[in-house]
Amino acid sequence: MAKAMTLADIEALTKEFAAARTEMMTVGEQLNIELQAVRDKHAEALRKRARLANALATQLYDAINANRALFEAKGAKSKVFDGIKVGLQKGKATITAADGGEIDGKRLIDDIEDAHVDLDLAVSTFVQTEHKPVMAALAQLSDEELERIGLKRSQGADTPLVKPVDGESAKVVDALIKEFIAE
Repeated sequence: MAKAMTLADIEALTKEFAAARTEMMTVGEQLNIELQAVRDKHAEALRKRARLANALATQLYDAINANRALFEAKGAKSKVFDGIKVGLQKGKATITAADGGEIDGKRLIDDIEDAHVDLDLAVSTFVQTEHKPVMAALAQLSDEELERIGLKRSQGADTPLVKPVDGESAKVVDALIKEFIAE
C-alpha cells in the first residue's frame, strides 16, 4: 500500500521527475545535433554513391531486360551474384474486360446475372457497392467463369529483378539511396 502523502510531497516528486525529464531531453537534443552533424558530414558522399548505384541499377535492369533469354530457361529465372539477386520475376496476372478495356462494375453485375453464373458467392463479393470490381475476388474465378461474364485473364509479363539478398543493412542503404535520389 502506498504511503499517504501531502500535496507538498507530490510537488517534490513532480519537481524531481521534471528535472530528470529535462536532463533526458537535453541529452536527446545533443544526440540529434551530433547525428545531424554526422549526417551532414557524409551526405554528399552518400548522394554521390546513391546516384552511382541508381545509374548502375538502371543499367543492370536494362541489360537483363535486353537479354531475357539468359533467364527464361526452366529453373534459371534468377541468379545471385555478389549478394544481388538478378533475373526475371513472375509478373502478376491481370483481369480486363474481354474487349481489353476497363471493367464497368454496373455492366459486370448485369453480365453476372444474365449469365446465370453460380459463383457460390453473392455478387457483392465481386463488386463493391459503388460498382467497382473487386479484382482480388474476380482473380479467384476460373477462366471459363470469367469468359462467361465477359472478362479475360492475361498473364503478367516477367519483369527484370535486381534485389540485394543481404539483410537489414541493405534495407537501410536502400532507404538512404531513395532518400538522397529524391533530394
